[in-house]
Amino acid sequence: MAFPDAEMVLLSLLDDIGYTCTALPEDEQFEAALPIIVCNRIGGGSSDGITDDALCAVLVIAKSRPEAWRISGQVRDRIMNAGCTEVDGILIDYTREVQANNQVPDINPENRFVDSNYTLSFRQMRE
Repeated sequence: MAFPDAEMVLLSLLDDIGYTCTALPEDEQFEAALPIIVCNRIGGGSSDGITDDALCAVLVIAKSRPEAWRISGQVRDRIMNAGCTEVDGILIDYTREVQANNQVPDINPENRFVDSNYTLSFRQMRE
């Protein structure tokens, strides 16, 4: 038995909101892919061997700062309402917001990146 891939679950969960990926597109494809939602597992684990609490970072990039904030709100709502639901046959037990949408100060005030962190919890799956 194995735990689900939290990144793949997030990519499927959010794919109708924007272009979902685990790494930024190449420069020549970047603007055409907007809005971009980057999903990465950055930590977490299982303390009991039954439930995996996957800590995931979600980064939203859009054509403008206000659009990135708006889309980040959609992402947050989707993730926070995903507990006790299935995505591609994988049950998400519960979700929790760890770090709300935020924008790290940047030299450019038009920085279009908004990030947040969530925990998604899963039980092991039968292979």
